[in-house]
Amino acid sequence: MNQLPILHHFKLCLLGRTGQSIRFRYSPDPGTLEQRLFRAVTKPVIPPININPNERRLRKMEEDRLRKENNPYRKFLIEKAKEEFLKPMENNMVLVFQQLYHKAREIVPVQNKLFLKDMHFKGFPLSILREAAQGTRYEMFTRYFLHSNIPNTYLFSEPTPEKCYDAINITKKCHFLLLLE
Repeated sequence: MNQLPILHHFKLCLLGRTGQSIRFRYSPDPGTLEQRLFRAVTKPVIPPININPNERRLRKMEEDRLRKENNPYRKFLIEKAKEEFLKPMENNMVLVFQQLYHKAREIVPVQNKLFLKDMHFKGFPLSILREAAQGTRYEMFTRYFLHSNIPNTYLFSEPTPEKCYDAINITKKCHFLLLLE
């Protein structure tokens, strides 16, 4: 009599639902015998290529160099940096700012105040500026002054003391703009 409830409980555990989920995996149809033979015969047999890790790294560096040299968008950005950054630098004052974290709407009032004083921000990636400045008189400026890869913004204005005073007064009230030396 005692065995009957145990067996009954045992059957429920084997046949009943357990707490574990049962996953049904999709298995594709293997196809007919002709299809399986065709796949087995036409499957390419390529031996694995064993490449030295150093050689793989050198190949990747060479591919990256070629990709960088033949990139038309990068060439376009370099030309744009020469026109919009290096040419205005000839006759204008440039203040270099490092931007700390801020929301996009926080800088709009600052840009508006500076725009009313005829000053505007420009920004370019540092690698683009370095390439654009090669062979110009600003090469040393980009090499030594802009040495870190922190995204900077550049404020352009006329080189008068009043404009410099206005720019510093407007930007010193912003907690997210740091004037670099």
